[in-house]
Amino acid sequence: MKNRGLRLTEAGIKTAQNIREKHSLFAEILKMIGVEDEIAHLDAEGIEHNLHPQTIKRLEKLIPIL
Repeated sequence: MKNRGLRLTEAGIKTAQNIREKHSLFAEILKMIGVEDEIAHLDAEGIEHNLHPQTIKRLEKLIPIL
């Protein structure tokens, strides 16, 4: 069977956007402190799954890039 792709629900789209925004925030913070781009994105992958939502909100206030 040929790959037909997939379609996200509205909730799925919002979840994907939230993950992308968190990833961008963490990657930008890491790059600001001198981490190379590729490494910043690799590290952001792990960070986005392990920080408490309260910590993320504080970082978003500190670095309003979104």
